[in-house]
Amino acid sequence: MSNRTLAVKLEIQTLSDAVATLVYRLIPISPGSYERFGDKNRMTPGLRKMWLAPAGKGRSLDLIAQDIKAYEQFSFLEEDFVIGAIIDFTESHDSAKSLETYLRTRLAQQQQERTAIERKLSKVDVDSEDIQCFVDHALAILPKPELQKEAQDFIKSPSLYFGPLLDVESCKEDLFDLPDAQQIKVVESILIATQNRPAYPMRSKPRKAKVTALTKAQSRKKSTPKKPVSKYVDPEEAPIYYLKNRETQKLEIHSSKLQWQKLDVQQQTFIKRHCLFSRPKGAWISKATYDRATYLKSQLKQYGIPEAAPVGERTSYEERFDLKRERAENRSDRYAAKASKTRVEADRSVTNAVEMLRVIPMGQPILYDHYSAKGHRRLLQKSDDAMRRGVEGEKKANYYDQRSSAAQDTADASQLKDKGYLMRRIKENQKTINTYQKKWKPGTFETRDRYLDAVEKLAFYQRKLDELESSGVRIASKAVLKKAGATMVKDRFGWNEIVRINEKTVTVKTGYSWNAQMPYDKIIDWRPKAEEKFPEKKPTKTPRKTKISRLKKAVKKKPATPKLAMNSNGEYVAVVPKKKSTAKAKAGRKASATVKKIKAVKVVRTAKRKAVVPKKPTKAAELKKQREKAGRELKKGLSPVGVIKIGRVINQTYRSPGAQLRDNPVTHKKVLAPTEENLQKWINRPGKYDLVGVDTGSQKVTIRKKKEGTLDKPTKQFLKKK
Repeated sequence: MSNRTLAVKLEIQTLSDAVATLVYRLIPISPGSYERFGDKNRMTPGLRKMWLAPAGKGRSLDLIAQDIKAYEQFSFLEEDFVIGAIIDFTESHDSAKSLETYLRTRLAQQQQERTAIERKLSKVDVDSEDIQCFVDHALAILPKPELQKEAQDFIKSPSLYFGPLLDVESCKEDLFDLPDAQQIKVVESILIATQNRPAYPMRSKPRKAKVTALTKAQSRKKSTPKKPVSKYVDPEEAPIYYLKNRETQKLEIHSSKLQWQKLDVQQQTFIKRHCLFSRPKGAWISKATYDRATYLKSQLKQYGIPEAAPVGERTSYEERFDLKRERAENRSDRYAAKASKTRVEADRSVTNAVEMLRVIPMGQPILYDHYSAKGHRRLLQKSDDAMRRGVEGEKKANYYDQRSSAAQDTADASQLKDKGYLMRRIKENQKTINTYQKKWKPGTFETRDRYLDAVEKLAFYQRKLDELESSGVRIASKAVLKKAGATMVKDRFGWNEIVRINEKTVTVKTGYSWNAQMPYDKIIDWRPKAEEKFPEKKPTKTPRKTKISRLKKAVKKKPATPKLAMNSNGEYVAVVPKKKSTAKAKAGRKASATVKKIKAVKVVRTAKRKAVVPKKPTKAAELKKQREKAGRELKKGLSPVGVIKIGRVINQTYRSPGAQLRDNPVTHKKVLAPTEENLQKWINRPGKYDLVGVDTGSQKVTIRKKKEGTLDKPTKQFLKKK
């Protein structure tokens, strides 16, 4: 018999049984997860072969620990403890022989326990099947710990007991009609039978079939009596279904363990992605509310899972909100306690790691071939493991701190102090209410949960907004802005000028060719537009008196009053200056000249102000001018030596270094003699022609100036050939 067959027969009672059954038979461990949580130096070939999956496959140890903690007997254990137990068990059973020994030993022990229970049950007059049936019905209405407690209370005083055990439905006969001594034995047998039973309750009692006229007629025509149908429903065979919990507004998926295992792996993965498992309820709870989990409901219908009637009584939104804050507060305290505890353990591990190495002198190496080498290595390994545990514990404590702070933020409900958040929630719920009132007829939607939630949320957020406004926070609206005469509003980007005040928004200027709409929930403050007064610019220097200002003063100057003198008759008469007419003419000419000068200066200043700055000539224009200038100089008459000089100057000055580098060493175009006409051609299109002595590639053709107007012999021969 193989080890996997033995693991299938093993019942999960201890943590080692869970590891041997789940990990070995169903869920192999991923190598990367084992190296992260365990010690990779202790991974033997047998351990890799038996417990670990191939590279890139398998499940992480923390997920396997969560699966093990799903059992009630392991739910109180810490996840780190379960991971450590898995690592220890795999390291101690890294061979097929050791694992087979453990499995056979545990199977023998479990068989002995069953035999002992059957012997105890055989001493009671009641059939053991009745007791097992009674336990099944009791577990359907009571949790396992409470059932055991009630049984112990009954054994202490059976005559004074009036607990829930008396209400449990019996299968064949009433167990409490027996004598007291026999009842005690029956309850003791129930207590014994409960010990090895799982804690899952029976999901629902079988419904009674509706009695119709057809069924009555069929019952009258019975020819052969049928066997009585038992009311007992095996929890393993309980159907899988989903329903709506009106108290929490969530979707719940109820199923037995057997029905859950019948689902495909893909279906199980889908449900785990959209739901969380609740141990107290024994069901999968959706992450979203029932109304929003439309995709989850459609997939469940495709899987063939039926929907049951909703359960629970509906609670108000404010009660759910307070419950959410209370749970967040408890969660924050729980994570804070975990963080402090983990940090203390991490500090202790680091301290132990340092203290372990105090016995080794500073710089002491491992003495090979010495009896102390093995202990030295083991001490270093222990110190390293302790230090690693300390570092990992510090990381975990920081994680718990983050979770605690996040839960505390939820518990504080800081969003209720944000007027923008409250105004947006009010707008959203008002929209939902308007949608229901427009699309549904009156009397068809008043009892719907979503409509009632919207009404309750609207009242709740409106009350919180009124409280915030009464505390002194300014809330913007159309009436408030018009009453205040606001012309400027402020958002988180700054002040904006109002163009128009609308019912739901405010139209503001953007500084561009269009306007923008600003909702009231984004307005922080408002005020009337302030009258802007620009200060007058004071001149930095006193203006200099120009000639024009002096001329203006000369024009505005009044004529001098005439002088008076007494004549021979004793009368005062005005002294007439000589050449009076000449002076007047000069004054008139001077005044007209002054006016002309003033007008001329004004014209000059206006022309300067309106003058257009000429554009700088481009490089192509400059080259064109230079070529035209060179062409004009050719008309004067140049010798071949002069042509070559001008060509070299133009080549070096007005051609780029890259063009010279590509063109000068090679002769690959038409070669022109150094004449005036050819120079004109070369200047216009230097890329098409080569000029002798300027950009020809031939080294034999050289220009040596002997006398002005003469050429050397090679040049003359070249010209003759051309």
